[in-house]
Amino acid sequence: MKCRDIASVIERLAPKTLAYEWDNVGLLCGDAEQEVSKVLLTLDADLGVVEEAAQLGAQMIVAHHPIMFDPIKKVTQQSPDGRVIRALIKNDISYYAAHTNLDIARGGLNDLLASKVGLCNVEILEYTLDRSAGIGRIGDLSRPVTLAQLAQQLKSALKVDFLRYSGNADEPVSRVAVNTGGGTELIGAAIEAKADVFITGDYKYAQIRSLVEHGMKVIDVGHYDTEIIVCELLSGYLSRQFGGALCVCVSKANTNVVKFI
Repeated sequence: MKCRDIASVIERLAPKTLAYEWDNVGLLCGDAEQEVSKVLLTLDADLGVVEEAAQLGAQMIVAHHPIMFDPIKKVTQQSPDGRVIRALIKNDISYYAAHTNLDIARGGLNDLLASKVGLCNVEILEYTLDRSAGIGRIGDLSRPVTLAQLAQQLKSALKVDFLRYSGNADEPVSRVAVNTGGGTELIGAAIEAKADVFITGDYKYAQIRSLVEHGMKVIDVGHYDTEIIVCELLSGYLSRQFGGALCVCVSKANTNVVKFI
């Protein structure tokens, strides 16, 4: 099959038109007509991920985070983006990114996170203008649990050792808002939706204080740990769509650069 065939299938799930205007999605490097038998899935791309793809014999990388997120004027070995792009071209590897369009799409990344939290009656937290889709999700737990219990369940579901939270750990919660990655721009929507707790990443201290003053609890899992599930989502989706015709691998080189001691 060709690179464009894989791109087309991904875009059935997450149309590029859903992406925010500032985003950079789609085929960002490579050849749409390239023959592809193996893809490597990743959250981020760096030189190590490209080298991993080359060693595996993957002709295509499918990622959540785009390369060339900001405009660049040089492609040199002296810049991180330059090294990645040079390595992609040298190894004849195409690079495709599904970012905010996959966050927004129904059946996309936010729906998977809502499922892992255990939410039912799931709704979109903030709709697009035509209300066909939207960013973030809000729903109800099947039964109320304490904030501490929800945090422990989340650690298990997302396989993380540490997370941050704010609020009375012993108070019950039942209505939960979520957004993958850095979702603090949805704080207002979470307050309006009367969420008991808002789960996302990349909180600033002042934002947490503001939510607490509004009576809302916070769980900050981190950017990487709420989005690395993209590999699980796309692995299952592409395997169902292509079966044995496409070998789907998940990157082992892509790890969380944020460490805890």
